[in-house]
Amino acid sequence: MLLAQAGVRWRKVARVVGFAMTMEANPIVEVPDIYYSQRVRHVVESGKLESQGNLDFMGYSEVRLPTPSLA
Repeated sequence: MLLAQAGVRWRKVARVVGFAMTMEANPIVEVPDIYYSQRVRHVVESGKLESQGNLDFMGYSEVRLPTPSLA
């Protein structure tokens, strides 16, 4: 769901997390937004998203899908 909310342009992590939380077919109320934020960090570390800013703060960081390398 997080990857589906990311795009080729930079998007605030808070926006990606917020949309991912509301777009779930069966949202689990007990799962806090910090869980999704930590998942974003994991996806960035695995190379499926690029980030800029401070991932410790959703409002001060952005993510996007990786740009294809020209090499």
